[in-house]
This record gives sequence, structure tokens and C-alpha cells, in this order.
Amino acid sequence: MADSGLAAGGPPLPMAVSTDRLTVSPFARARRSPWPGPDVLAVFDAFVVLGLLGLYLKVALLAPQWGAVARFLGKQPGEPLGWLDPLGFFASDLVLNLLIVPFAATTIVGLAFGAWRALAACTISVVFAFVYFVELRASTEVGQYISGDMLHDFIGWSATHASSASDYLTTASIIKLCVVLATLGGVLMAARGARRSSSRRSRAALRLLLAAPAALAVAAVAVVTPIAYAVRLPNSPLNTSAVTRAAASLMTSSTTGDAGSPWLNLDAALAALRRLTHTAPFDSTHALVGQEAGADLIVMMMETGPAAAFEYTEDAAHRRGVERLRAHALVSSRHYTAHPYSSDALFAVLSGTYPHGRRLLLGDLAAPEVNGLFSGLPADVGLRGVYLPSLYQIELDDRMYGAFGARTLYVMFFPEIGHGPWPQLLPRDTNVLASGRVLMDLQDAWLDELLDVVAAARRLDRTVVALTADHGLRTRAEFPPLRVGFLSDVMFRVPLMIYAPRAVPAPAVLQVPTSHIDLAPTLLALLGAPDAAARMHGIPVWQRSEHDRLYLLASAYGGADGFLEGGRFYMHQTLSGAVYSNDRFEFGDADQAPSGDPIVPFVVQGLEKAREGQHALVARMKSGR
Repeated sequence: MADSGLAAGGPPLPMAVSTDRLTVSPFARARRSPWPGPDVLAVFDAFVVLGLLGLYLKVALLAPQWGAVARFLGKQPGEPLGWLDPLGFFASDLVLNLLIVPFAATTIVGLAFGAWRALAACTISVVFAFVYFVELRASTEVGQYISGDMLHDFIGWSATHASSASDYLTTASIIKLCVVLATLGGVLMAARGARRSSSRRSRAALRLLLAAPAALAVAAVAVVTPIAYAVRLPNSPLNTSAVTRAAASLMTSSTTGDAGSPWLNLDAALAALRRLTHTAPFDSTHALVGQEAGADLIVMMMETGPAAAFEYTEDAAHRRGVERLRAHALVSSRHYTAHPYSSDALFAVLSGTYPHGRRLLLGDLAAPEVNGLFSGLPADVGLRGVYLPSLYQIELDDRMYGAFGARTLYVMFFPEIGHGPWPQLLPRDTNVLASGRVLMDLQDAWLDELLDVVAAARRLDRTVVALTADHGLRTRAEFPPLRVGFLSDVMFRVPLMIYAPRAVPAPAVLQVPTSHIDLAPTLLALLGAPDAAARMHGIPVWQRSEHDRLYLLASAYGGADGFLEGGRFYMHQTLSGAVYSNDRFEFGDADQAPSGDPIVPFVVQGLEKAREGQHALVARMKSGR
């Protein structure tokens, strides 16, 4: 049989050569070599490239936080960090990104993909590079990694607003992503060349080129990590690796319930939250309650409308629509959104409570409606709707409008023309607020036209009109001077005007702060629906006092939460854990509370109790108890 086989293939080959060429694969020869083969090195290198991007995530995330870090390390405000001080916060990142992930991934990919491992590793790294890129853009714009829920929303929104979504990209960010992708492509080509090149010298050079990143990564971890662990700040939340934090954000569930809550029903939960926020119960005996019974209602919500732009006067056109309302309007110059993310801000407007647990309430809502702005209106109000002139594709938002009583998608008016980032609309004017003012003037002209229609129907003296905005400027793409990871006036303070022609005989300017959670109870009280208003956390704006606590929530889309109480602003940074306080709505390094200051637990515990209480509240709203 052997002779027959050899004869069919030609003259017999020497036995030693035959064995090497016919029974031993290149991969087997690589395994017998004391050094890893080019494919193994390429796999390791691909994950090292991804690891370097993971380290850059931490660099970008910490960039706005070094002032807070300096205070934690005992520095005085403005005192710079030493060159070793930042290193300690990268200890976990170095080990995870340059050691654990490359070694573990190389082993798993090698076992799973065999001869295709290099291609598989580069493909996997490309996929994760895009995920890192999204989280990098999110942290750069708003100071926090994006959650899986928000990422789902963003995909739905960007599918119909591609040009607007691209505003959040920068040339520098795209170049950096292209460099990463090109490097991964280079790794793959080097591995192919090291296997197939006809030149022995070229193969050796490419193998050396592939070995260098792996060697440097291992050496860097071996040398730098012990130093980083030695100088790091113990128990700091900043020690957590950026990749771990990003993964946790993507996988965080928004459906946390209220296990262990002592509140048995909705009224008890509301009472507890009112005690926490020093808020008086709804006063159904107030003279304004029911003064607009039988009136129509229009709510106009400007997209991205900071009060600073609304009040901007330079080169501003006269606003006829606003002036037609002012003579019989309640005006708040210190009105704040509850959250800088549109869906959460609108939840506060419609529900009369804070948006903790919004997704918990709406995710699998069994009841057709819950207590809210539209569902609480008197039964004889026939048309209850939302007009949103946009192809806005977020399913949970549509469900939210219906849950709070909207019967059509057409009464509550959301002109999308003002959605940030704003284009530069004035020649030779780079002031962002000036461009915003132009867009608000345009929306005022639309309001004026709408009022003409109402007046033509002889209903202007029987119509309540509320004018406000969902939120202010909250990303660096929208407002380049924005300090990410910090709450600010331009992010939260928005205009509020409530035209009530029979209830308000003369202009009334409110002297105390108000919140978006107050809009629904105010309108329901005016329109004669006190029972619905009483079952909300917010209260009519005329009941607000300077000592009430108003929450300012932006941890998921701004990197911090806070509140206003007694004329003072407080903030807790999600990333660093730093606590700040100031009597103005701005925070600098000097406003950070030192460790041991009683303000720290006051703020942290106040925010934690609010989160727990709101989840309990929405759980009871959901069940109808």
C-alpha cells in the first residue's frame, strides 16, 4: 500500500522531510517553539490596543475631576497635583486593561477560534472599541457613562435625527477612533505577513514587531502597578477602573423596586417625601384653587430652553406672544427642571413628582392610566393630547404620554426647533445664548399665532397657557463652556410663565424657587381638580417657600445630583463622591466640603433617601395603592 501510494505521487521523498511537511502544521511548529507564534502575539496585541483605549477612558473621565481629587489628597484650592498623585487612581485600570483582559481573552479566543484567532480577536476588539467610543463621547459631553436604557433611547432618536446626533461627534474623536481601528488592522496584517512572507528576515522582523507591544504591556504593568498601588487613595470610588464602571452603567437595571419600604400606600409615601423635602401638603382652601374651572389648557414646552438664553437681551426681538400673556401671568424667575434629560424632565412635568423610577413605572404598566396632568383633568375635558412635530422614536415616551392621560399625540406643544446643539444664527456672534434667544423668539412667534387662533375662537379669556422648557444646556456640544460633572444654572434653570386670566388679575412674580414637579399640581389646582393635585409630590407654585427642598437630578446625564434648600445649592458628584455647597448655582474647587464635614452625610443621605422614597412612590402609583 505504501509503495502504491508513493508511486502514484511520484518518486519517494526522504522520510525526514516527508514527516515534517506532511504531518506537522505551522501551528504545531509554533507550539513547539519556545516563543509564541505570530497569531498568538497578534491576539494579545489586539487586546492590548483595546486596553490602551480603556486606559484613555479613565484619563478622559478623570480630566474634569482633578480639582476634587486634589482636595481629597489634602491640597488647597488651586494647588496643583504632584506628578505621582494621579497614578494611584490607575492601578486597577493598568492590571485589568494590560494584563487580565489580554491574557484571559488570548486564551479564550485561541481555544474558541483556532486558526482564525487573530481575525476573531481584531473583530472583537473593533466591536468593543465602538462601545468604548460611545462611552467616551458620553463621559466627555456629560461627565458620566451612558446607561443601557439611555443608549437604547439614543439609538431610536439618532435613527431619525442623524444630523443632530452627529453634532455630538468631534473631528478629534473620529481621528482617535480611526487610529485605533487602523492599528488593529495593522496588527492583523503583521500577523499575516509573519506567517506568509517569503523572506525569513521579514518574518522575523514582523514577529519582533508583534512581540514588542506584548512585552511592553507586561513590563509596564510589572513596573508601574506596584507604585500605583502604593500611592493610591484608599477606599476612593475613583480607584474603580473606567471599563468596569462603563460596563456597570450599561448593565444597570432601571427597574429597582422598593423592597423593605415601610410605606404601605401612596399617601404614606407622599407624606414621607414631603417630610424629607419640608414640603407642606396641598392646600385645597387657597383662593386660586378652581379659579380657572372650565377653562382650556395649552402647555408649550421649548426644547432646550435655559432661562439664561430666554432672558438674553442683546439684539433680541420684541416678543409679542409672551407680552400678550404677561398681564395675567404667574412668572417664576427661579424655576428649575428636575432633570436635564428630556424624558425625565417631561415625566416630572406630567406626573408632579421626581423621575426616579420612571422606567420602573412605565416599563410594564398594567393600568391604562395613572394620576397625572391629563388624567387628572376634569372629566368634561375632551381633547387631551401632545403635539410633537418630530419623528422622535422613543417608545417609552409615547407610553408615558398615554399613562398620564394623553389620548392623542396632538394641546401640549413641543416645538423641536430649539433642540440643542443650536446653530450659529447671528453673523459674527459666537455667543451660544444669543443663538438660543433667536430660536426662542421664533417659538414666541409661533405662540403668538397659536394665541390668534384661540382668540378668534373667543376662548383666550377661558384658556390657561403654561410656557416653559424641558431643560437647559447640558452637554459640551450644546454649550462648550460647560464644566462636565458639575450642576449649573444654565443646565437647570428654565423659564416659567402661567397665564391664568381669571385667577391672576395682574402680573405676579414669584420670589421663591419652583420646580417642574410643581407644574401639574398648579395647573390642576387652577382648573378645579384638587384631588389629583393632592396626590402629587409637587405643590402649586404659590405654596412654595424658600425652605423647601427642590431636587436637581443629573447623575445619569450630568455626573452629579443635588438639591436647593434654604437658598443654598448642594451637589454630590457621582464619580468622585465629592460634595459641594454654594449660595449660588455654580461650584468651584473652593466649594468642596472637606472629609469629615457634616455637610457630606447631609447631602449624600438626603439624595439616597429621595431615591428610595421615589422608587417606593412610583411602585404605589403603578399598583394604584
